[in-house]
Amino acid sequence: MQEKFIVLKFGSSVLRNIADVPTACHEVYRWYREGYRVMAVVSALGNSTDELMAMAKTLSNDPDAFATAELLATGERRSAALMGIALDRIGMRARVLDPSAVSVRTSSGALDSDLISIDNNKVFELFLQCDVLVIPGFFGYDANERLNLLGRGGSDLSAVFFADALSASHCRLIKDVDGVYESDPSEALGEVVIPRRFDTLDHDDALRVAGSLIQPKAVHFAAQHRLDVDIAAVGRDHHTRVHAGESAIGTSLSQPTTRVVLLGLGTVGGGVFRHLSAMPSQFNVVGVLVRHITQPRAMTVAPSLLFTDPSLVRDVDADVVVDTLSDNSLSADLIADALARGIDVVTANKRAVIESQSRFDAASRSSGATLRYSAAVGGGAPMLEAVDRLRMSEPIASIEGVLNGTCNFILHQLDLGNGWDSAVRRAQCLGFAESDPSEDISGRDIERKLRILARRAFAKDTHIDEWDVLDPDRVSTLRGTYAPGTSIRLIATARIAGERVRGSIKLQAIDAHHPFASLRNEWNGLLITGESSRTTWVAGRGAGSWPTSESVVADLWDARRDASQSYSRVKTTRRLRARPSGVSFFS
Repeated sequence: MQEKFIVLKFGSSVLRNIADVPTACHEVYRWYREGYRVMAVVSALGNSTDELMAMAKTLSNDPDAFATAELLATGERRSAALMGIALDRIGMRARVLDPSAVSVRTSSGALDSDLISIDNNKVFELFLQCDVLVIPGFFGYDANERLNLLGRGGSDLSAVFFADALSASHCRLIKDVDGVYESDPSEALGEVVIPRRFDTLDHDDALRVAGSLIQPKAVHFAAQHRLDVDIAAVGRDHHTRVHAGESAIGTSLSQPTTRVVLLGLGTVGGGVFRHLSAMPSQFNVVGVLVRHITQPRAMTVAPSLLFTDPSLVRDVDADVVVDTLSDNSLSADLIADALARGIDVVTANKRAVIESQSRFDAASRSSGATLRYSAAVGGGAPMLEAVDRLRMSEPIASIEGVLNGTCNFILHQLDLGNGWDSAVRRAQCLGFAESDPSEDISGRDIERKLRILARRAFAKDTHIDEWDVLDPDRVSTLRGTYAPGTSIRLIATARIAGERVRGSIKLQAIDAHHPFASLRNEWNGLLITGESSRTTWVAGRGAGSWPTSESVVADLWDARRDASQSYSRVKTTRRLRARPSGVSFFS
């Protein structure tokens, strides 16, 4: 399948401090699960550049230009490293780069240079090894290997330059506003007006009205190369497109926050609550169902939000119900009830999905509500989305995957020479395995995930022909049979066999060149093969709070974007007849 590339630039207005880094990662993950390779270009956190410049000024009123450039670039380098750490935590294959690693060349000029070239072949080579490249914007290196800055706001120029060089499908400059806004002249008369957002801006208009949002040098470069550039915000579909066409204004309605009821506050539920609390302008948790109000995680939630009686879910006015309960029967009842009442649901409960699918489908059909369950399969690896993408282009012949993070963690520990008991205890200590790990090592968890994936891939139920459990003696026997360097993996497979779908869950020895051999510790992966033998590969962390809660939040963002259609602007296609005189920006 042809690779799609997107360049996302995160400015200091959205990376105000380290607490904003996970929110930026939501945007990276969004595009990754839509099938894009992502180049994330980052600016320094908040006011870091000004603070660094002030440091230089304490030592000299006229600091050396090249030394100053080296100092100021540390702000972007720090941001890139922090984003790389955060992306790894949620289970994305990310690589942090210095611009020198891909030969980003500039003209001479220590503090206000221009970009000349980048080694495309090296970039594409790195994308074969990972899904995300994180690179600091704002600087490159001249022919003498001296670091040169690109001027104030230079990360914008980095982003548009990289997007042009990669022939990226999209270039999005992520800001703290979802586009460029013009204040309505009637506002001066005291009337209540709706701020208007530019749907599109030609390059001349962008230079006039968006100077505080996008670096003029970046606009000039985009104009010269006829490159479309979107000014956007985290999670939003609507944006302002700077392009070679006409400018147009649309009327924008501000979407209210999405009200969320959270069922469960365990490992995953606690992670979801933590994420949503960091995005109060988009999501508002209006109720949390817990077993005991005095449990440790519940103590971190406002008491007014907590309740222990499941029947009270009906009393909470919500837009989305998020289910992270471990009680399958209770989950199924609450999911079906919410769907029947027209409330969208996001769940991580694979057992409820596989055992009550027909019940949920009936409730959804009657009300129009949607059930999303990406987190039920794959943790941070967007497996269902990958299946959907290939299925849209051709019928699927087979799926093959490592689907349980706990099992894979244990197997990798055994590969490293650790004993069975030690490997299981370590998985439990890290939160990858329950105190009773039988659900994982028996293969029951894998079987449910395989059935969900196969149902999505083939629209049929799967008959499991072979089923291995994770047994230390069996693993030892397999390892003794094969050459050194082979790895043992518990692999689930489903394939079309005539009119049926045949499945298996088998311990298999694989060589070092197989994609599954690269899956270490709790990482999972899925290999999808179409009828034409075209393949799609997706991988991510398959266990733990951060990857699974990231998948839940991604489903919540999808629900919010779908709901935004109810608040969409009334678009006009008129061309600007006069240059706006007074311009202000609204978030």
